[in-house]
Amino acid sequence: MKKTLGVDFQPLRSIFPVSACFRGQIGEMSAIPHAMGTGRRIRRGDVLIAEAAVEIGGYSCELERTMIVGKPSAKQKRYFQVMVEAQRQPSKK
Repeated sequence: MKKTLGVDFQPLRSIFPVSACFRGQIGEMSAIPHAMGTGRRIRRGDVLIAEAAVEIGGYSCELERTMIVGKPSAKQKRYFQVMVEAQRQPSKK
Protein backbone atom coordinates (compact mmCIF):
# COMPACT_ATOMS: atom_id res chain seq x y z
CA MET A 1 0.00 0.00 0.00
CA LYS A 2 2.79 2.45 0.89
CA LYS A 3 4.45 1.80 -2.47
CA THR A 4 1.19 2.48 -4.32
CA LEU A 5 0.50 5.72 -2.40
CA GLY A 6 4.02 7.04 -2.91
CA VAL A 7 6.34 9.14 -0.77
CA ASP A 8 3.81 11.96 -0.24
CA PHE A 9 1.75 9.66 1.97
CA GLN A 10 4.36 8.26 4.32
CA PRO A 11 3.35 7.99 7.99
CA LEU A 12 4.55 10.80 10.23
CA ARG A 13 4.15 9.27 13.71
CA SER A 14 2.98 5.69 13.71
CA ILE A 15 5.20 2.66 13.26
CA PHE A 16 2.07 0.76 12.15
CA PRO A 17 0.56 2.96 9.40
CA VAL A 18 -1.96 0.32 8.27
CA SER A 19 -3.62 -2.37 10.36
CA ALA A 20 -6.53 -4.75 10.17
CA CYS A 21 -7.14 -6.93 13.16
CA PHE A 22 -9.45 -8.79 15.43
CA ARG A 23 -8.91 -7.45 18.92
CA GLY A 24 -10.22 -10.35 20.95
CA GLN A 25 -13.59 -8.80 21.69
CA ILE A 26 -15.64 -12.00 21.80
CA GLY A 27 -18.92 -12.68 23.60
CA GLU A 28 -19.08 -11.03 27.00
CA MET A 29 -15.74 -9.28 26.30
CA SER A 30 -17.27 -7.48 23.29
CA ALA A 31 -18.77 -4.90 25.67
CA ILE A 32 -15.32 -3.82 26.85
CA PRO A 33 -13.49 -1.34 24.58
CA HIS A 34 -10.02 -2.55 23.55
CA ALA A 35 -10.54 -5.84 25.42
CA MET A 36 -7.75 -8.33 25.78
CA GLY A 37 -8.30 -11.78 24.31
CA THR A 38 -9.39 -14.59 26.60
CA GLY A 39 -8.19 -17.51 24.50
CA ARG A 40 -11.64 -19.09 24.37
CA ARG A 41 -13.07 -20.37 21.11
CA ILE A 42 -15.71 -18.44 19.19
CA ARG A 43 -19.20 -19.89 19.66
CA ARG A 44 -22.55 -19.50 17.95
CA GLY A 45 -24.28 -16.38 19.29
CA ASP A 46 -21.03 -14.57 20.15
CA VAL A 47 -20.67 -10.88 19.34
CA LEU A 48 -17.39 -10.10 17.55
CA ILE A 49 -15.73 -6.71 17.01
CA ALA A 50 -13.35 -6.34 14.04
CA GLU A 51 -11.20 -3.30 13.31
CA ALA A 52 -9.22 -1.78 10.45
CA ALA A 53 -7.14 1.38 10.76
CA VAL A 54 -4.84 3.51 8.64
CA GLU A 55 -2.58 6.49 9.26
CA ILE A 56 -1.39 8.48 6.25
CA GLY A 57 0.35 11.82 6.29
CA GLY A 58 -0.56 12.50 9.91
CA TYR A 59 -4.25 11.70 9.42
CA SER A 60 -5.78 8.57 10.88
CA CYS A 61 -9.01 6.69 10.33
CA GLU A 62 -10.51 3.71 12.14
CA LEU A 63 -13.31 1.41 11.02
CA GLU A 64 -14.97 -1.05 13.38
CA ARG A 65 -17.69 -3.58 12.64
CA THR A 66 -19.87 -5.57 15.00
CA MET A 67 -20.76 -9.10 13.91
CA ILE A 68 -22.83 -11.85 15.46
CA VAL A 69 -21.95 -15.49 14.87
CA GLY A 70 -25.07 -17.22 13.58
CA LYS A 71 -28.55 -15.81 14.09
CA PRO A 72 -28.84 -12.95 16.61
CA SER A 73 -31.06 -13.39 19.66
CA ALA A 74 -33.94 -10.98 20.32
CA LYS A 75 -31.82 -9.30 23.02
CA GLN A 76 -28.87 -8.89 20.64
CA LYS A 77 -31.15 -7.42 17.97
CA ARG A 78 -32.58 -4.94 20.48
CA TYR A 79 -29.15 -3.81 21.73
CA PHE A 80 -27.82 -3.55 18.18
CA GLN A 81 -30.75 -1.29 17.23
CA VAL A 82 -30.10 0.88 20.31
CA MET A 83 -26.45 1.20 19.22
CA VAL A 84 -27.39 2.12 15.65
CA GLU A 85 -29.89 4.72 16.85
CA ALA A 86 -27.32 6.25 19.22
CA GLN A 87 -24.87 6.57 16.32
CA ARG A 88 -27.49 8.33 14.19
CA GLN A 89 -28.44 10.92 16.83
CA PRO A 90 -25.64 13.43 16.18
CA SER A 91 -26.49 13.53 12.46
CA LYS A 92 -30.15 14.40 13.13
CA LYS A 93 -29.39 17.97 14.26
